[in-house]
Amino acid sequence: MKKNAHSLILEQHLFYLFGQALGRRDRMLRRALKPLRIEVDQWRILAALRAREGCSVTVLADTTAIDRTTLTRALARMRAKQLVERRRDEFDRRATRLRLSAKGRRLYERALPIVLKQNELAVVGMSADQVAAFRAQLWRLIHNLDATTTVA
Repeated sequence: MKKNAHSLILEQHLFYLFGQALGRRDRMLRRALKPLRIEVDQWRILAALRAREGCSVTVLADTTAIDRTTLTRALARMRAKQLVERRRDEFDRRATRLRLSAKGRRLYERALPIVLKQNELAVVGMSADQVAAFRAQLWRLIHNLDATTTVA
């Protein structure tokens, strides 16, 4: 059988590998965060709001890579748990800004060591230089995809 030049070897496909790595990390993180009663998406929201206090839902969606519908539902649950606060933008009354409540900041502080430990486990066997190089390559890939998105 002739090999097609455009055939896909799944296990060598970069984005397949990303999906596999992220799926495994999310499962591991889900188990680790279970005692705190938060989901992985909720962790991403906590971390993003800690880093980008007062951001809009649009910025939060971009930062967390959570689709808008899922994000809206997660935010509603987090607001009901009093983890997140919504405020009207002082300059644009049509816009709202999001931030962690005091309770949300405390949950973030409790979850952070758990997440950092899981992240350490994911890079066992990699040197600090290898991790830094991998991070740089990921930023290159993100930049390339952003450039392609704006052109397409």
